[in-house]
Amino acid sequence: MNNYQVGEVDARSLIIFPQPRRVFDGIEELRDSILENEMFSLPIVAALSKLAFGEYTAVINELWCTDFDPGSFKPFKDGKYYVLIAGERRTRAHCLLAKEWKVPWEYLVHLREDIPALAALFIQFAENTHRRVPPDQEAYSYNQFFRVLKKRHPETTLAKFARMVGRSSEAIRNALRFCELPEKVRIMVEEKHLHYSVAVELWRLEQAEIPDEEIERWAFRAVIEKRKADEFHKMISDYLFVRGQGQVSLFGIMSENQREALHRQHRRRTVEGKLVPIHTEQKRYFETVARLISEGLLGEKDSPYASGSPAKRLKALVQTVRTLLPHLEAITSSRQHVEAEQVLVQAESALARITK
Repeated sequence: MNNYQVGEVDARSLIIFPQPRRVFDGIEELRDSILENEMFSLPIVAALSKLAFGEYTAVINELWCTDFDPGSFKPFKDGKYYVLIAGERRTRAHCLLAKEWKVPWEYLVHLREDIPALAALFIQFAENTHRRVPPDQEAYSYNQFFRVLKKRHPETTLAKFARMVGRSSEAIRNALRFCELPEKVRIMVEEKHLHYSVAVELWRLEQAEIPDEEIERWAFRAVIEKRKADEFHKMISDYLFVRGQGQVSLFGIMSENQREALHRQHRRRTVEGKLVPIHTEQKRYFETVARLISEGLLGEKDSPYASGSPAKRLKALVQTVRTLLPHLEAITSSRQHVEAEQVLVQAESALARITK
């Protein structure tokens, strides 16, 4: 029996297991919004018996590869285990308010009595609509959930699963493809270097049995050339077409060392092509700032120019160079490295005076 009702629970009594969302940002803003306008929608909490809680924990362990022991959790005074199903961001925001003594710890939730584990997970996965989970996190979650569901219900199709979690079949298909990519490529997406939609295009190389090292080179090329998904799709299609026709290119008959040298040369030319215009623009910007200062047009109270912007931009540039400097030591002479360090120290000293 799955009773549905609105009830009040103490947020401190909730059991919170891993969920599709792993990063919880904007909690402070949400806290302020709840304080002013109350909660937009109520979190969903499962009130489980000991047996139902054991079954739910087993599914959670299989889904997230964890080892939670049901016996290590204590039930609430009514003998129930209160498990948060959906609304962790809202719950975190409420707890912040409660810690500040602005609201009581008790808050209203939607309660589900002894809801089956899979039913609870479907609610959880379909609930992230107001603030979408990052696509790579979402992909891992869908991949794991689909695997668990297929194990229990082999007849479940991808299309049916997509409908049950409120996503399109293509979105789920791409999620499963993403999880088949080489680990280094997936990490590039997690660290925001490579766009998710571009990474998914690389799956076609995986299907064509292209070695992981080569797929990683394609990913790196997409990053440094700032390729969009549609143009990257065409690049891969053209490559696979030529490969499928059995045509032998110069690249195909090169040795491994020759191919790697070609890749390095390509990366260097691409990076140079991106960096030179950026360096020129930065140089022109600071030259303009210097001229405006010398003309008395920057920094005065009646100046139409914002004096804070150059300082912020210079600070960001200096911090970037400070991070890069240790990596340049291996390719510069000792004299060049010392000179660069001296210039950097002078810039940091000047910034410290400017930003006081």
